[in-house]
Order: sequence, then structure tokens, then C-alpha cells
Amino acid sequence: MEIKSGADFRFLCKEIASKLFNIEQIFLWNAPGEYNFTGTAGSDGKHMVGSRHYTHQAIDIRTWYYKDGHQCYLDGPVLNAIVDDLRTLLGNDYDIVVHPRSHLHLEFDPK
Repeated sequence: MEIKSGADFRFLCKEIASKLFNIEQIFLWNAPGEYNFTGTAGSDGKHMVGSRHYTHQAIDIRTWYYKDGHQCYLDGPVLNAIVDDLRTLLGNDYDIVVHPRSHLHLEFDPK
């Protein structure tokens, strides 16, 4: 796993930290070979009021990569497969929000 410079993944809640390896494997299994699994935000950065980032219960994962010098995006069937596999792995206590051409937000939000 790569972590974007300045992103703070220290103190992630155990419900996310314990699943990071499996989350990464889902991305790498579905994405093109050029994709690097990169965490872009943990408890750092600016997020909306009440965001679970501030309580170490959310992460953002990059959904773009470079191929032959061109920026490409995980989208369509590839991104849908990633989201479906994540929902199967994580269950109902996690929310997944896709921000197209940017990142995937994943948070622990027990129901």
C-alpha cells in the first residue's frame, strides 16, 4: 500500500486497519496492472463537519493511475466490481462512496 504524502493513516480504527490488506487485494485483483493502491486521506485533510475521517473511521483510496504517460481512471465495470467485492467483504457496517475520477471513500459506520 502506498500512502500519499501528508496523508495520516496512524490510529485507524481496528475495523478498517484489520481489513486493509483484503481491501487492497480487491483493488489489485480488479484493476489494471498499472494501478497502484494508494491511500489519499485518513484523519488528515479537510472534510465535511462530522466526517468519520476525524474519528479515524474513514479512508480515501485513489481511483486513478497513469498508463503510458496518460491519466486513466477506474470506472465502469472495473469500479463496479471493486465496489461489489468490497460490499461483500465489509458488510452493512461500512459505507462506500465513489467520487468519480478522484477517489473512493470508505468508512466504518456501524448500523
